[in-house]
Order: sequence, then C-alpha cells, then structure tokens
Amino acid sequence: MSRKQLLWLGSAVWGAGFIVSGAFAFAMNQPLTIYRDVSPRPIERVELTQAVVRTPSPIIPTFTFPEIVITVPRAQLAPRVAAAPPPPRDLQQMNCADWRPLEQGGNAVRECQ
Repeated sequence: MSRKQLLWLGSAVWGAGFIVSGAFAFAMNQPLTIYRDVSPRPIERVELTQAVVRTPSPIIPTFTFPEIVITVPRAQLAPRVAAAPPPPRDLQQMNCADWRPLEQGGNAVRECQ
C-alpha cells in the first residue's frame, strides 16, 4: 500500500471510532423512559379437546457387522552405521594468510581459502 492509501485508511478507522463513540455517548445521555401504564396481558389458554395419543414407534432394524481385525507384520528397519566425519584439512593446503588483529577486541584472525 502506498503512504497515501495508508493515511486514508487510518483516517477512516479513526473517524469511524469517533462517530461510534459519539453515538454511544449520545445514547447514554438520553433520559430513561419509564412506562407507567404497562399492564400485563392476559394469558391465552388453549384447551385440548382430545387427548393426544401417541403410537409407539416401530423398532428400527439394526445391523451388526462382524469384527474385523487387521494384522500387519512389524517393519524391520535396517541398522544404520554412522559415518565418520571427514578428516580436517591440513593448514598448508588451505593457503592461509598471516594472522591479523581484529578491529574490535584483542584477538587475531587468520583468513584461509
């Protein structure tokens, strides 16, 4: 996003926040409306003319499956032999330069090819 788009996006988010907080403050500062003449409504009762007779539900057939056991022979892993690390190269073969002091600290370093 460019800098201009980020500025517009940030302004829109902050503006929306100010509008929402203003609306909330306005709603909270309104006087509470109390309704004094509210009476409970009468409860309507429904009379059943016939008793509800429920027929028993038919038995749902169930299926039983035979138990299946799968056995697999355990995999045999071949033993691994750790390889020895290669021997370090000789310093004569590396074409190393002379020792030079480090720019920071009291040690010296040697650069090799």
